[in-house]
Amino acid sequence: MKVLILGGGGNIGFWVEKLLIENNDYVYSIQRGTQKIKRTHSKNPKNFFIIREDINELSETSKELVNNCDVIIDFVCFSAVNARERIRLLSDFPGLLIMISTVAVYDRSLGTNILSSVSSCKNVKWAYAKNKLEAEEALLDGLKPGRVVICRLGHTFDIVLPVPFGVGDWTFVKWLLDGNPLMLFRGMDSRWSLFHSRDVARRILLVAANAENFTSVLNIANPQSVSWLEIGKAIYSTLDIPEKFRYISVDALRNLYPYWSESVIFHKQFDEVYVGDEIKKFSQLGEDDWDLAAGLRISLNFYLRNKPFQTVNQFYYDKFLLLAANSQIGAQLKRQMQNGEFD
Repeated sequence: MKVLILGGGGNIGFWVEKLLIENNDYVYSIQRGTQKIKRTHSKNPKNFFIIREDINELSETSKELVNNCDVIIDFVCFSAVNARERIRLLSDFPGLLIMISTVAVYDRSLGTNILSSVSSCKNVKWAYAKNKLEAEEALLDGLKPGRVVICRLGHTFDIVLPVPFGVGDWTFVKWLLDGNPLMLFRGMDSRWSLFHSRDVARRILLVAANAENFTSVLNIANPQSVSWLEIGKAIYSTLDIPEKFRYISVDALRNLYPYWSESVIFHKQFDEVYVGDEIKKFSQLGEDDWDLAAGLRISLNFYLRNKPFQTVNQFYYDKFLLLAANSQIGAQLKRQMQNGEFD
């Protein structure tokens, strides 16, 4: 199978490429640039090719390649404008287009949200999600049935770790290894459905190989959910260091770092559970790859074994220090301890 990947420079794209390479498929990845430090595929595989071009300004050779591929996986279709460009590009393409979208296109409210691929998308407030939804609609209208599948991805993690707020790179790991507490937001310990990028990639490729068994719009999301406290405990267990938690209020977080608190208030306050027939169809992959601890082992072992990626963003590390040592928060924590609220 020949697979063309558009914008595969992220974590999920890396795993899609890796799994295809290991399956001896031919993989072509169109990318405009690269990060300063980026994971690369070992052993220089002979069935993997990077094309340094802008998807919107492809050479004639690349346009010919497009029409000779079996599947295109598009990570960078962000708007209706992008979608219309894809439709023009794929006018002679006989294969399958998989557009990577987001579950953020669903309406959500406080409390528990039971979401499926037929849930309402009429009241989406986030501009990014609105644009993704418009891109979905344009592709579904502009391409023949059976030629496009929209994969709405749930929350994933990889070398960007699941954190309540702040940054999820080695800075966060170093903070914990230095004996500092994992800070959680008090009163908003929502339950999240998340899983590792490798397991997302496995499902995308299952769709690519068996598109006829899936609907044109489907969720690739974990039906299981975990609290932020459970996520924290799993991280400590994987690092094999003593647990240390500190609870802060969202108000305290907002007063000190508004940009972090908005992340909490905007989308980490929702409980999410995903249901639907597409979830059942992925069961053939086994339940073990949904496991939070298994995914964390992959991510944390990667950091622990790869020193070039062990870089600390001192700006954010200092922000964590200030947050933990803030006198207003310290007084609040003292009261929580006196009231038996502190774990």
